[in-house]
Amino acid sequence: MQITNAAELVQYLDDATGGPWLADGDNWHMDAYEIAVYCERPTDWQRVHDLLRAIWTGPMCGEWDDQEPVIVLPGQLFILDLDTTKSQRDDVPHEWDRHKRWLEWGSPVRTTDRSGPGTRGTRKHQGVGPVLIAWR
Repeated sequence: MQITNAAELVQYLDDATGGPWLADGDNWHMDAYEIAVYCERPTDWQRVHDLLRAIWTGPMCGEWDDQEPVIVLPGQLFILDLDTTKSQRDDVPHEWDRHKRWLEWGSPVRTTDRSGPGTRGTRKHQGVGPVLIAWR
């Protein structure tokens, strides 16, 4: 199945899970408890999970629950528990907008070999390519 825009994603999620979902950027609430990630290219759920954990426990200053996601469309659409109220930040939407691109591009490129010889110029987590995101 191919979902091409945020409105289609929200409609699909509302139908599949009973809603209500909001597209990323549609004034999502600070008390969101689930995030849905749709990957344009087939992707292992663990990569999406690891990238979200890196974002949430790193720059978002939050807590992460290591539960497996609900797989709505195998390899493409995953729902993960995410408690936005646990972040120490008071600017969660702003910081999310700054860091959500990690899902597509991966974590920042390492500038040193501190993680081991040959790690300079690499990423801890590779991105998964184009994604669509929704919250509830």
